[in-house]
Amino acid sequence: MQESETVAALPDRLAAGRAERWRRAALLTCLVVLAAPVVTAIMVLTHEAGHTVVARLLGDGRATFRIYGHDCIGCNLDDSQRLSPWGTWPSASAGSGTPCS
Repeated sequence: MQESETVAALPDRLAAGRAERWRRAALLTCLVVLAAPVVTAIMVLTHEAGHTVVARLLGDGRATFRIYGHDCIGCNLDDSQRLSPWGTWPSASAGSGTPCS
C-alpha cells in the first residue's frame, strides 16, 4: 500500500518541482533586468572617473567628465595642452580596466 501511494503522488511532486524551477527562473530574470542598469551606470562612472583622475594627475587640474552630454554618453573633458607631454595617451587609455569607447 505504501508504494502505491508514493507512486500516485509522484506526478504531483514533479509538477511542484517544475513550478518551483519556473518561479526561480522568473525571479532570476527579474533580478538581472533590474540590476543591469545599475551595474552599467557603475561601470560608466568608474570608467570616466579613471580618465579624469589620470588627466588630473598628469597636469590638467580642471579635467572633469559628464555622463550625458550633447552628443555623447560618458565624455571626458580635459585639455590636452594642459597635460604633460606624455599625458595624452595615458589619460585616454586610463579607463579603470573597462573598454575605452
